[in-house]
Amino acid sequence: MNSTENGRNEITIIERKIVEYFNILTKQIRYEDNKVILNGILNDPSIKDIIDFDGLNGNVTNVLVNNIKKVHSI
Repeated sequence: MNSTENGRNEITIIERKIVEYFNILTKQIRYEDNKVILNGILNDPSIKDIIDFDGLNGNVTNVLVNNIKKVHSI
């Protein structure tokens, strides 16, 4: 595996851990409240600058929202 693949794997692991932690923290919270939390995360200046810089806002939002929907459908 080359360094690019290793870097991507590390990023994927971090992404999964963040989503898993979000799910743990919001497990007992209503769907509407999860949306408020998600909106707060995406609008936090430290996150928003990264997302806007890379033009990934839509992609990041879709991943997080879809994950919230999966959790609530279980």
